[in-house]
Amino acid sequence: MGVAAGIAAGVGAASSLVGAKKQKEAGKEGDKIAQQNAANTKAETDETVRRTKLSQEQALSASRARQAGSGVKSSGGSFDVYMSEMESTFKSDLDWIEKSGASKSNIESAQGRLAAKQGKASAWGTVASGASSLMSFWK
Repeated sequence: MGVAAGIAAGVGAASSLVGAKKQKEAGKEGDKIAQQNAANTKAETDETVRRTKLSQEQALSASRARQAGSGVKSSGGSFDVYMSEMESTFKSDLDWIEKSGASKSNIESAQGRLAAKQGKASAWGTVASGASSLMSFWK
């Protein structure tokens, strides 16, 4: 093979290395963005939980105030059953918000880790392709 073929093989191999580096960097950046999204989702979930708890506490307090204002005995009986059911429903609502937020955050985090792995795998594929091109020069 001639000098031109050797130069072309060398340039091809070098460009493969540059491309591989860029692929790896892109994977890392994808992971970084996904991890930030996961952290944002967690923060949003935490805030939703905080606001929901506040709203629930206000609803429970309003119910107690109405009961107290009615002049009817507030301990025992149907009012206690009502309050217990209300608290149970509120707890279920909070559990669901926390569970769904954690699930979304975990998925985003996993997608980031996958992006980083895909970037590495693509980079190694590109390196192998460049090495193969360079090796074909010496055949």
